[in-house]
Amino acid sequence: MSGDQMKRRTLLKGVAAGGAVGSGVLGASAVGGNTLRGSVQDVDRERTVQPGAELLFEADIENPDANWDVEWQIDGERARYDAHYDMRTQDYLQYVEQYGAAYFTETFDSSGTYEVTAFVFYDPETGNRDDPDYEGADEIRWTVHVTSDGAAPPSVASSDPDPGETLAVGRNEPFEIDVDVSSPDSDPARTVWWLSQADVVLEFGDADGSGTATLSVDDGVGCHTCAITCWVVTEDNLLLRPDSWVLDHEAEDVPATFNVAEMATNSPIGGGETLEVTATIHNIGDETGTTDVDLVVGHDPVIEDSRMLTLDPGESTEITLLFEAGEPAGDVEEFPVVVDTGADTASETVAVESREPTPATFEVAEMSTNSPVGGGELLEVDTTIENVGDETGTTDIELVVGHDPVVEDSEMLTLDAGESANLTLTFQAGQPAGDVEEFPVVVDTGADSASEMVVVESEAEPTPATFHVASISTNSPVGGGETLEVNTTIQNVGDETGTTDVVLIVGHDPAVEDSQMLTLEAGESANLTLTFQAGHPAGDTEEFPVEVDTGADSDAVMVVVEQ
Repeated sequence: MSGDQMKRRTLLKGVAAGGAVGSGVLGASAVGGNTLRGSVQDVDRERTVQPGAELLFEADIENPDANWDVEWQIDGERARYDAHYDMRTQDYLQYVEQYGAAYFTETFDSSGTYEVTAFVFYDPETGNRDDPDYEGADEIRWTVHVTSDGAAPPSVASSDPDPGETLAVGRNEPFEIDVDVSSPDSDPARTVWWLSQADVVLEFGDADGSGTATLSVDDGVGCHTCAITCWVVTEDNLLLRPDSWVLDHEAEDVPATFNVAEMATNSPIGGGETLEVTATIHNIGDETGTTDVDLVVGHDPVIEDSRMLTLDPGESTEITLLFEAGEPAGDVEEFPVVVDTGADTASETVAVESREPTPATFEVAEMSTNSPVGGGELLEVDTTIENVGDETGTTDIELVVGHDPVVEDSEMLTLDAGESANLTLTFQAGQPAGDVEEFPVVVDTGADSASEMVVVESEAEPTPATFHVASISTNSPVGGGETLEVNTTIQNVGDETGTTDVVLIVGHDPAVEDSQMLTLEAGESANLTLTFQAGHPAGDTEEFPVEVDTGADSDAVMVVVEQ
């Protein structure tokens, strides 16, 4: 979004300092009880902390039920993006509802100064930032100094049970967690107790001056293998979160319980199209079970699709439920769709739009050529044409060639809606004006086109027959009076057939001792053996060169004759 499209107003809101929560959690408290929603307080937005400290940042959300999203940046780089419509866990929304604020945490390991910014975007009417009535963004900034003499992060002085310990308790058995907090530079202000898998907040609480965070559970809240996590937030929003405690309820099995872990749709769709609802279903119970997963549609709810599902304990699977949409009452019609397992539900609002069918529209999906080609050769242009419209249609696919465009080939094509076809269009290239000529070729459907530059090269003059000595070997050493055999491979590396004499030249005072006439086609090779009758050496051993010569190439090796 450009600066013209988005206006910002800077709030004097800072990191939350706390919210009223029932009986308090820094001090004994019990899960449950109605409390008033907290709010983000006006506090100092500059912090100085030691390396390794984790801070909690909160951005005020004026109406948690409206359309909103928050972009979090650190030094101008996006760190996280939160959107109201995309929140998948109930615990996040509980937090936003409790404190009227979205949250972000960051651990600062390296010394330096950092700027943390939250941009809160609102558009409660349409959710469309391009709308003329779009209200823009609230901007909240914090400055964080990380130095060795900054505020020390809080720590666990003692805990019962120890952080990370498994809590072996009965399904409905009460239990308690006590955490004594040491925070020398900033007093504890509030706590949040989170329960994983179930994705809920067990308790929000305020400080009572004791320095002990206590969670008391007296009604069996929890689930087998769920983790309980404690956040202790100081007055300066330093954050302590000890290792989680894991609940062990193995003594009492929970029946199969099907939870809707995720849900998504292909909304918006057109009238008469199929709405696809994908959902991830998770059995959070301790037993294998079967249930019907229903898709419930509309303001007057009706089951439009259903799937029977069997899952083992802890198993999850993704399913797709379908609904054939009718034509909307107006340009757009919105209504809820609900995925219901019998034990859990998830819902989204979807939109059906009125859409006129798009006429047949032919797009050039792919294009390639056999460029470069030689003068006088055939240029081939391969292309894939797709009808992206909603109706069957016919069009001419043309090959347009050159800087002064001329249609050189054409093919009539009929395609159904969504159908595609592969074509090859051709052009007979002339001789280039010079060694190389480059020009464009275009595939044109009338509704779409694609182009490539191609190259036509001048045909080079053929190279005469040229005989190359590819290899040479001998049966050296030989005895005096024996026959020296020289084996060689001769290759014609030219472009034409030719004939030559391949000669064997022997000695320091070179003399032709053998010769063979050879005819080869272009690229052809042949193996020859040339021979020489060795005399007796002047001494025990005599060494001299032998050379194979084609007239265009030669190669030599040293040979030995022994007494």
